[in-house]
Amino acid sequence: MPIEDITREISQVAQHYQYGKPPDFLLSLQDVIASLLRWVADLLHSFHIAVPGLSDSRMVGNLMQLALYAAGIACALIFTVLVWLRLIDLQRQNQLAKKKSSFSQSHLDSRAWQQQAFTLAQENNWRLSCRALQLGLLCELDETHLVAFAPAKTNHEYCRNLAQYPVLQSIFRAISSTVEEVWFGNRQASRDDFELCLSQLTSARQELQNVTERIANS
Repeated sequence: MPIEDITREISQVAQHYQYGKPPDFLLSLQDVIASLLRWVADLLHSFHIAVPGLSDSRMVGNLMQLALYAAGIACALIFTVLVWLRLIDLQRQNQLAKKKSSFSQSHLDSRAWQQQAFTLAQENNWRLSCRALQLGLLCELDETHLVAFAPAKTNHEYCRNLAQYPVLQSIFRAISSTVEEVWFGNRQASRDDFELCLSQLTSARQELQNVTERIANS
């Protein structure tokens, strides 16, 4: 039975075949694994130990496949750990936000907030003491009828309300920056933060007195 010549068909199929070159790092990895296997084979051969198939090209392919599987598993584990850490961080921030909301909704005036700040400072609770000083300033702005206090307001909204009092706005922005850093940031509050906020509060009160005097004389 004569054998059919299919050379033309094979040539036509080959014309449409597109060879995708493997990535360079895979080729380099293959060379490294092949060299390592040859080195192991030579070492074992020096001890008269024969391992069939150690230098076989299929062994290289199998090891590369295992290496890719291991890399994939490692990436999946790293991704899982990062997601888990992010969820823990979000949960911590949510708990801090709830504490902040509950703390700021206490019905105290500016003088009581300052007293509360010193009490917390004596307990070395620098984070809450800084927040108490900020709330004392907000209450004092409300008591002088410059900016109405509302627990739901953001620091950005208070800054916008203080736009016509640039010095007060700058001081409030500075004390708010310190509070937000120790409240939501990844660092512990310290005595220096409390003293900085207290100094800023003193400056704010002096400027607040100047503003109220200008308003009274206008």
